[in-house]
Amino acid sequence: MAQRAQDNAGYSKSLTSLRTIFRNFSLVVNELIEDSANRRVCMWLSARADTAAGEYVNEYVWLLDFDEAGEKIVRTKEFSDALMARDFFPKLKEAMATQRARAAAGQVAGTGL
Repeated sequence: MAQRAQDNAGYSKSLTSLRTIFRNFSLVVNELIEDSANRRVCMWLSARADTAAGEYVNEYVWLLDFDEAGEKIVRTKEFSDALMARDFFPKLKEAMATQRARAAAGQVAGTGL
């Protein structure tokens, strides 16, 4: 699931838009491995959030490569539980559509029409 590279502003915008979908999102670092010689960090993370489709729970492995100064990330790779995503995201899409339909019906009902 390759995605186009984003600058900081684009990535920030993407994350901000997800706040309304993934409420109470949290990440826990289960393990962190630093390879100073190769300027690389590897993290195993557990994620949890509340969504319209229920609880979201997933695990990730992030590989982060840093520049020569070790100050900026120059490359990332993310691995997640693809089976969980395959099963969860269609349910989330359906739940969000139902929410939008109910909200639209409530707005019409509230007008007396």
